[in-house]
Amino acid sequence: MKIRTSSLILTFLFYFPLLIQAQIVPGSADNFITVWNTMNSESVTIPTQGDGYNYELYWEQLDNPDNNGVMSDLSGTATISGLANNTTYRIEIVGDFPRIYMVDSENPWKLSEILQWGSIQWSSMEDAFLGSALMDITAEDVPDLSGVETMRNMFKGCEFLNGNQANWEWTTDNIRDMGGVFKLAWNFNQNISSWEVGNVTDMSYMFYGEDDPFGFPRFSRFNQDISSWDVSNVENMRSMFHLATNFNQDLSGWDVSKATNLSGMFSGASSFNSDLSEWDVSKVTNMSGMFYGAAAFFSDISSWDVSKVTNMAGMFSGARLFNSDISGWNVSKVTNMANIFSSTLIFNHDISVWDISSVTDMSGMFSYAVTFNQDISVWDIGHVSSLRGMFSGAESFNQDIGNWDVGNSSNLAFMFSNAYSFNQDISGWDVSNVSDFWMMFNNAFSFNQNLAEWDISNASNMRSMFNNSGMQCENYSATLMGWASQENVPTGIQLGAVGMEFAPVTDQYRKDILIDLNGWEFDGDEEGDCSPVSIVDFEDFGILINIYPNPVMNFLNLEPIESLGKVNLSIHDITGKQIGDYVMDMSDIQSIDVREWGSGLYFLRFIHGEVSKTIQVVKE
Repeated sequence: MKIRTSSLILTFLFYFPLLIQAQIVPGSADNFITVWNTMNSESVTIPTQGDGYNYELYWEQLDNPDNNGVMSDLSGTATISGLANNTTYRIEIVGDFPRIYMVDSENPWKLSEILQWGSIQWSSMEDAFLGSALMDITAEDVPDLSGVETMRNMFKGCEFLNGNQANWEWTTDNIRDMGGVFKLAWNFNQNISSWEVGNVTDMSYMFYGEDDPFGFPRFSRFNQDISSWDVSNVENMRSMFHLATNFNQDLSGWDVSKATNLSGMFSGASSFNSDLSEWDVSKVTNMSGMFYGAAAFFSDISSWDVSKVTNMAGMFSGARLFNSDISGWNVSKVTNMANIFSSTLIFNHDISVWDISSVTDMSGMFSYAVTFNQDISVWDIGHVSSLRGMFSGAESFNQDIGNWDVGNSSNLAFMFSNAYSFNQDISGWDVSNVSDFWMMFNNAFSFNQNLAEWDISNASNMRSMFNNSGMQCENYSATLMGWASQENVPTGIQLGAVGMEFAPVTDQYRKDILIDLNGWEFDGDEEGDCSPVSIVDFEDFGILINIYPNPVMNFLNLEPIESLGKVNLSIHDITGKQIGDYVMDMSDIQSIDVREWGSGLYFLRFIHGEVSKTIQVVKE
């Protein structure tokens, strides 16, 4: 008996290490089970992050189950080597395995399926399956997320994640961050309405579709009823449904009162048109691109409190049906309105009372807003630095904005390009800080104004500026003469003037001063048959004086449209020297003998009460 007892003890001791090393039971309900393909390699790496690991791993070749192995006492990233190329393996994990982390992993594309979540107690799902483009989930159980606070980018880039056979009744009540969970997982469209999101503060990019630089975007298919979600603690919803083109669920009951960032929330969500009239957006500071490309959206949001918003750039750009009356909005803190109404096909509400005195960027604001034509003459744009493309393609716009203070603006490129109707007197604009006039009036077929008084001393780009505009020979000629007569004519300018004609008398300024002296190049204009006409315009006070002929040889006629009484007139030559000072009785037409004047450019300064105006006259 003693010998037999000793034999039993020895036998137990012999097998005891093997029992310790073989704790993992293949196929156990406790195991985290995944499927991988080696592709063009001979290994699979299970990536980890941080510490707290103590797990075992079992691997098995699917088409040859006898080819298998076990790895024990693992405390971090594990690599299974010596595998066959382009072969599929099942990998099972049990033990302490708090996190899988695909960031910087060499093989996210090798992961093809999650068969079972098992009893793993996860600590974080951030970037868990990032870039696992070929992965799908068929697990009938659910992950233990009781210790997880972040799911950020959990399935980002999982392009083929469908999950039709999976169980999505997950317990998520501990989650704080769901940013980008299904970002670029464009195929996902499962019912996750039961998710408890009451503690979530970040849902940015959650169902974000893919922007393709080659013009083939992959739209998010997600369109599930999540109306019951408690989003009352969410602060960031940036780009949440970007390019979710199918999404059109009722979100009218959502409590977004803590949200501060709604930028791009429904951008590209071309089917979305839920009633959002009751949303409390009083804490929101960023609404840029919120409805960008939301082509179906026309909900009444007139009652929104946007008093804290600072950025509305592109907010309704491409929202073709949007025409809500938002005239009562308090936009006094907004600094960026670039493209806010661009490509809105029917928007045409009176927003003249908006306080836009804080705005610095209005580039593209009404670009291709083809219906808009409201009086915004009283807007204070003194802080705006860019008006680039503001009315480009705004086919209907033709309001008097001649009194705008554009002195702080440096960029007027294509501001009225393709603005077919615009023809207002903006001759008094202070453009002394503007460097870019590129395409400003390109295809502005109606525009025909004299811009001779513009200070273009800082201009550097005038390419295509007047191409195919409506500027007639008289005004184009007067404009060139005025610019050539300035004290600081910019050099090396290429002026786009396709379709323009200049008067013969203008050529001495165009060629001698602009081309020969300052190196200008003219693209497309040619000599015509006209004489520049000047008008002293006090139109704001109902006063007009016609000045003719201009150029003049003998007598210059001053013809008031109506009796004005006394008008002071001083005349200066191109050097600034005063050569005449008159008090004219403008009850009727008056004439000035200019036969003794030398040939050249002269400046006539009229003063009537508190109003003054200077025009240029050419003596032949």
